[in-house]
Amino acid sequence: MNEKDKVILEDEDIIKKTETKLKKTKTKAKAKPKKAKAKPVIKKFDKNEYVTVFGYFNGSLNLKVQNENDTYVFEGFLDEQQVRYGVLQALARRRDKVLSIPRIYIADEEVVKALRLDRMYKDLLNPIELEVIFKKSVEEIVDIIDKADRNMKSIITDLAISKIKDKTLENYTVIKILSEKLNFHLESEM
Repeated sequence: MNEKDKVILEDEDIIKKTETKLKKTKTKAKAKPKKAKAKPVIKKFDKNEYVTVFGYFNGSLNLKVQNENDTYVFEGFLDEQQVRYGVLQALARRRDKVLSIPRIYIADEEVVKALRLDRMYKDLLNPIELEVIFKKSVEEIVDIIDKADRNMKSIITDLAISKIKDKTLENYTVIKILSEKLNFHLESEM
């Protein structure tokens, strides 16, 4: 190869590198600027709007908020009540244990977001899932309990006791597994 050919090859390499750089620059220039993530739109609710709420524990609960005239009585696990949004809002504002433990379950996802409880609710089983939990296989029940946080384990325990007392949970294998996993003697409830 003579020197003239070498110079031409080098020039072609330089041209190719320059074209590549230009293409990258054009691609970057064409790329749209990143937009800041838009905050999710949180629906506004009227304080007098009613929301479906379930009792999320074994026992009764009288729900009353100071400066509110309403009293709601939950008579047991998954007892359903229509509660005014204003009452739930007042409970959320004062970070009431009824919501944080939780002792009630708000069925409306939009209300949960508006009250800023969505992070807590992502780990909770909804009432429909709870109703069928003991009909699952032992392995599935163990998996659910292992993934559950302390509050959810308490809720599952309350439901199990309720079901045992009502004689709707009589599967000894399931009761024994629950007893071991939840550190609670459910057999004594039979």
